[in-house]
Amino acid sequence: KVRLGEWAEQWLSGQVQLKPSTYARYGLILRKQVLPTWSRVPLSAVTYSDVSAWVKTLSSSHLSASSVRQAHRVLSLVLDHAVKDGRISKNPASGVRLPRAARSHMIYLTHSQVDELAVACEPDGTLVRVLAYTGIRWGEAAALRVGRVDLTRRRLSIVEATSEVGGRVIFGTPKTHKQRSVPFPAFLTDPLAAATTGKGADDLVFTAPGGGVLRN
Repeated sequence: KVRLGEWAEQWLSGQVQLKPSTYARYGLILRKQVLPTWSRVPLSAVTYSDVSAWVKTLSSSHLSASSVRQAHRVLSLVLDHAVKDGRISKNPASGVRLPRAARSHMIYLTHSQVDELAVACEPDGTLVRVLAYTGIRWGEAAALRVGRVDLTRRRLSIVEATSEVGGRVIFGTPKTHKQRSVPFPAFLTDPLAAATTGKGADDLVFTAPGGGVLRN
């Protein structure tokens, strides 16, 4: 008799292991794609064919294949939780055919294009070059602190990242919680030295124009 909307709310509230950004994304997917169809449907009434029809409807809408796959994943996680709790015997979302996500064509900047971009973005040229030549993510660069820049070994310790949830900046672990040491080329040593001079070990290397954390 439990409706899927009630069960989904209970499931989401128990996902204490999720990063705030992932928690917020799951909540948005539930509100936008899952619950409009499934909110009032009893868990025991959800069938494989119903889920297949729902996926087909999402696929024929404005949603991308990736978004459809994410919506299906969240519904499947909710139903998996119901299986583990003994509410239903099996997950009706398992094995449903999903649209194939298109592989995007990757475009890479040349050295001269990176340089042109960095010059055009001054006084943030060093940030542009660090992003280009280390491959760290935006949130990782925004959370990079002076004490994690090793100018002698030419390495950045990536142990923290920022994300924006509900208009607020949140500091947390990097994506997949993976900390790592990232090398940078020798020509970035002097620019990074200049960016860290006069700052404390816990100060941010890169800040917004008016100070504070960099925002998207």
